[in-house]
Amino acid sequence: MKNLLLIITLCVSFYSIAKSKCDIEFKDYCASVEFEKKPSRSYSSDFKLTFKDKKTKKVVIPSRNVDAYLWMKMDNGHEHGSDKVKMTKMNDHFNFTNVWFVMVGNWKLFVSLGVKGESYEKESMLVEIGK
Repeated sequence: MKNLLLIITLCVSFYSIAKSKCDIEFKDYCASVEFEKKPSRSYSSDFKLTFKDKKTKKVVIPSRNVDAYLWMKMDNGHEHGSDKVKMTKMNDHFNFTNVWFVMVGNWKLFVSLGVKGESYEKESMLVEIGK
């Protein structure tokens, strides 16, 4: 019985850790990115962006402006972005659509938080697009 209780406790702990991933880390927030499907160049790789306050661990909508864009640096020195992503603010997260990784390779998904005319934070995560 003790072993079963230990196993259940460990499973719940691992599930909690997995659910609280931090894909993009800011000074005050931890942001998680959840793609609807595996990111691809064949379709719009729409995703959900959720912020958690680092102190309270609660889901929040930042008071600063949120924006995102895609960027790729190629081995030959060239670099480029993609079409402008579209964002919809929901009650507890942001939905991003029109997310086109237009070619195979390593892309960076940049997310920025800011106030117009003031300094802002910009962080990124790597997204690998295969053939």
